[in-house]
Amino acid sequence: MRIHAEVTVLVDGAGARLPRAPVGLFLGATPSGGPLAATLSQSDGTCTLAAEVSTERAEAAGSVCAAVLAPIGEVVGASAASRIGHRPVRLVCPVPPDAADANLRPPGPPAIPVLREAPIVHGSLRVEPDSKRVSVGNQLLDLTPTERSLLELMTTFPERAFTRLELLDRVWNTRHAGYLRNVDCHVARLRRKLADAGIAPAPIRTVRGTGYAFSLGID
Repeated sequence: MRIHAEVTVLVDGAGARLPRAPVGLFLGATPSGGPLAATLSQSDGTCTLAAEVSTERAEAAGSVCAAVLAPIGEVVGASAASRIGHRPVRLVCPVPPDAADANLRPPGPPAIPVLREAPIVHGSLRVEPDSKRVSVGNQLLDLTPTERSLLELMTTFPERAFTRLELLDRVWNTRHAGYLRNVDCHVARLRRKLADAGIAPAPIRTVRGTGYAFSLGID
């Protein structure tokens, strides 16, 4: 079965020109499970997508939706679902204003290089960028990739106060302010894991009115 969809991208209620924006077509009511392999043509704010799916899959899903994706695969705008039919489906994707440039992120300060061959050592804390290992003494820490990237960045630039937006930009590769709480949650979890490993007080301190900084002086 061939599914046709005309997707209009809106920013603050107006059509947006996103010439390199990855726009995906998804079976179901929400953009999950990966986009369909679709051909795409694009003009000012409107994309026409066509995808071939089996009749069984189409009937099982019952509906189709579209989403605008950031380079890291994050959904920055999704349409409501529409019933699959033989006529072209018309879908509208609202996109936040700060995600409306060609790269789906506003221009920001240049990224701080964090790749280092040598381990980063502060007292008993050892961060190994190449092997992706973090340890306190002889104890390996079980960190998520995001927690590890966050710690690697901050230990590379000790005592530097990062704003939450800077951390979001450099670790999550987005400047969408709606995700700022992610920074706070990951810092809190990282502090707990460092404390459980015996580093107390937490070396990641809150800088009032700014954000967070990694402090030297760990035993």
